[in-house]
Amino acid sequence: MRNPTNPLNQNIVMKTHVVVLAVSILAVGCGLGEKAERIKEMAEAAEERLAAGDSAGALGAFLGGGEAVQPVDFRKLKELLPENLEDLPRENATGEKSSMMGLGTSKAEGRYRAEGQSGGIDVSILDFGSMRGITMMGFGWAMVDIDTESENGYERTVKYEGHPAYVKYESGSDWSRGEMSVMVADRFVVTAKGNNVTDEAIRKALDRVDIDELEDMKDVGVGEAPPETPDLADFTPPTIPQQQTRPSDEGGESAEPTTMADMFNQMNDGQKIDPIDFRELKEMLPGELPGMARINAEGEKGGTMGIVQSSATGTYQVEGDRRTQVVVRIKDMGTLKGAMVMGGYPWLMMQTDKESDTGFERTTTYKGNPAFESYSTKGRPSGKIQTVVAQRFAVEVEGQGVEWELIKGALDQIDLESLAARKDEGVAPAG
Repeated sequence: MRNPTNPLNQNIVMKTHVVVLAVSILAVGCGLGEKAERIKEMAEAAEERLAAGDSAGALGAFLGGGEAVQPVDFRKLKELLPENLEDLPRENATGEKSSMMGLGTSKAEGRYRAEGQSGGIDVSILDFGSMRGITMMGFGWAMVDIDTESENGYERTVKYEGHPAYVKYESGSDWSRGEMSVMVADRFVVTAKGNNVTDEAIRKALDRVDIDELEDMKDVGVGEAPPETPDLADFTPPTIPQQQTRPSDEGGESAEPTTMADMFNQMNDGQKIDPIDFRELKEMLPGELPGMARINAEGEKGGTMGIVQSSATGTYQVEGDRRTQVVVRIKDMGTLKGAMVMGGYPWLMMQTDKESDTGFERTTTYKGNPAFESYSTKGRPSGKIQTVVAQRFAVEVEGQGVEWELIKGALDQIDLESLAARKDEGVAPAG
């Protein structure tokens, strides 16, 4: 359970209050009728959760229409994308799901192009998921009536199979661009965008998406709690001090700024952390990988302005092929332990799951530790996996010209339990 006195959570409470109040006022001021009443009800539900001390839940409930909503898996959305659009084959299909603090959305997108032609169409399906309660706020056309024309084109709001929709098209002597979007069940938005194609082709692209099947998904994930994620307070400091006062020799206070080391020690709950000797980290590197010899192992310990870290790095190659290699790195974040996100691991603050025809990118767990994976087969295969151990150590494996199984297999060779057991080494009160 989150500590409501934590400055990070107080900030959430403040932002939640602001969002609830601002959107409610805007809804009434814009004369949205039934939508305004709905937003007011959502705001009241959020206020109840705020009163109960559930600040993050209040924001999620408000944005989700009064209750938690988890987005449809993007793989289900990808199934609704057409394989081709008349003379335009599908070049690629991608999907992703992103979430932070329990607020998640998912999206699938298909790219359609014909070889040798300059024109093309992109079709996307977006599930607002836990933000479905304010879909109309993200699309201005859903709140107003539009009907404009010029010599170059038109823009208007319309109905598409009974759903609110928006269409825009412009063209010149040797160019054209347009888009058409439809909102389904106040939760999904399907959009077709085209360049150097006719407006009819864009409309037909939208026709290829099964809107009825999408509408049948409107209750998927409603009422479901978000998946468990690391508490942000575990990886980010509650505050980042800018300047502090220190006692002067005369007994008063001076305005001398704290050192960088002092600030990071404060983020570490007032602890100073002396990193493990890099020579000991080097001993944890694999001696070899399947089909690859270790050609180098190096380490270092150091830093600047009192910010000290240590690391060991092993490089592995296939004999006679310098372009095919794997690099394994073990880091003791040392002074930066309390600010892992600032130390190069921003994925700790969110959940991501992306996939395309040529690769993936996702946050996950590895042997109980938060982890990030990415891999691409486009061009020369490449990928990496990172994991954070005991909120202090980071282990990374990067590969070029190798299969994903080899990259992940390299991480399997590192004893993470032994690394976690050393989380308190070198830790002492600062001062």
